[in-house]
Amino acid sequence: MTLTRNLLGVGKAFLVTGAMVATFFLFAAAGMRVALRSQEVSVPDLAGQPVATAIATLEELGLLVRVEPVPRLHPSIPAGSVILQEPPAGLTTRRQRTIRVWLSGGPRPSQIPALVGQTERSAQLRVQADSLELVSVAEIRSGQYPRSTVLAQEPPPDTRSTSVSLLVNRGERTVTLSLIHI
Repeated sequence: MTLTRNLLGVGKAFLVTGAMVATFFLFAAAGMRVALRSQEVSVPDLAGQPVATAIATLEELGLLVRVEPVPRLHPSIPAGSVILQEPPAGLTTRRQRTIRVWLSGGPRPSQIPALVGQTERSAQLRVQADSLELVSVAEIRSGQYPRSTVLAQEPPPDTRSTSVSLLVNRGERTVTLSLIHI
């Protein structure tokens, strides 16, 4: 009887020790998982943001930034703003990871065409066809020039730019007087 009682005691001790070791490893694994998860962040979408804003956003999340040295031309994103990033937005990554960003060099500058002497409509169509931005249209009223004719432009023809402003003649101002007889 004493032998069976000793064997049962040793068996219980092994069982309790095994349960404690299993509990230790279970909690260690769970703790490691929580610790590693707390270091993960979601990569934000930086497209279109100025470089200073993008860097501040990434640093706030504990991510590092590498700005690629050669800007890329982009027709709609202004120069100095992010056009591409690696890894892409939405990806979950660990803190201290480096995010590479490429910046826009702005739209490709175009050769400004000669628009003086053209009608306003044909000048607008040419500006649109050359992917230029029509910044402003100033107007004068004069009888010396044909109506709706472009009289001046800025910048002048054959310069490189992405935008143009026009001065257009709207024609002589006519004043109509009507006499009312009472």
